[in-house]
Amino acid sequence: MDSVFDWLVFGIAFFFAGSWTFGLSIRPDMRLKSTVVTVILWWPLIASAFLELFPSFALLWLMPLALLIPAFLGMSAVRIGGTSTSAIFILSTLVLIVPYSLTVWLL
Repeated sequence: MDSVFDWLVFGIAFFFAGSWTFGLSIRPDMRLKSTVVTVILWWPLIASAFLELFPSFALLWLMPLALLIPAFLGMSAVRIGGTSTSAIFILSTLVLIVPYSLTVWLL
């Protein structure tokens, strides 16, 4: 983390992850399965970027993916007949591993 851009990206990432985590802790009505899974996925992504396993700018596209994938899988699960939060988390993680692995491999 030696550039201003890195600090800016981490500031944005911490703002969204922190505010959503805080929001979920005080607003039980907002605890949708997809929202909980999104917040759970964001923290390991931020930690991985902070530990420099991949460049911080990758958070700018991995975090939105981590927002969209659980929502899409959650909507699909409702049509199939419903599923648990842990199942959505596992499926989201598997789907997110492909872009994450490509980022680490390419960079």
